[in-house]
Amino acid sequence: MVAGVFYGLLSQTRLKKLARVLPDNLFHQLGLESVVTRAQTTGTVKFEVRNFSQETEAAQWLQIS
Repeated sequence: MVAGVFYGLLSQTRLKKLARVLPDNLFHQLGLESVVTRAQTTGTVKFEVRNFSQETEAAQWLQIS
């Protein structure tokens, strides 16, 4: 599973937070959500993942420790 490999590799780094700016299209949003949800369900994700609709919101969240 690509999701498991991708998020597994990211989890081997010092990454603490991952902010994702999702597209406006609901179909694409659901697809991206399902990928990370599958990885989280298997315990692969070792960092916090949060979705945003705006880059500025994502950047602010990343700057908060």
